[in-house]
Amino acid sequence: MKIEKKQIKANPLVVVLISIMLLITVCCVSYLIILFGLNTILQEGQYYEQVVEALSIMFGITIVLLSLIGIVWILNAVNKTIKEETK
Repeated sequence: MKIEKKQIKANPLVVVLISIMLLITVCCVSYLIILFGLNTILQEGQYYEQVVEALSIMFGITIVLLSLIGIVWILNAVNKTIKEETK
C-alpha cells in the first residue's frame, strides 16, 4: 500500500502577507513586553524618562531593521519558489 504525498500549492502573495503580519505582530508584542518590563524595573527615578525614551528608540530601530530583514528573506524565498515552479 503506497501513500501518496500531495503538495499543497499556496498563493505566494498570501504567504508573504501572512508572514509579514506575523512578523510585525511578534515585534510589536515583544516591544510592548520589554517596555512594560522597563516601566516596572525603573520606578520613577531621576533619569527615568530619558532612559525609557532612549531604550524605546533603540528597540524601535532594532524592530524595524529585523522586520525589514525578515520581509526581504520571505520575499527572496517566495521568489525562489516561483522560479522553481515556472521551470
